[in-house]
Amino acid sequence: MAVWRASRLLIEPWGAGLLTRHDVVEEFGRNSRYFNTFAGNAVSCAAAAAVLKAIKRDRIMDNARDVGAYLRCYLTLKL
Repeated sequence: MAVWRASRLLIEPWGAGLLTRHDVVEEFGRNSRYFNTFAGNAVSCAAAAAVLKAIKRDRIMDNARDVGAYLRCYLTLKL
């Protein structure tokens, strides 16, 4: 359902909404046909790639394994 109010387009599905200007919707329609919060859009993919790069660069998995081993040992001694 689309409702026009004060030159803005409100797309109002149950439980969610999108409020934007008509020119934005027209631009989106010219360049894209599909949109959802789970889509593999470029920004989400770039963010995910940056996170994976940081995890590898900063050796976060190695640190988690080491801290986990330390914690396991500490708890075994204290319990």
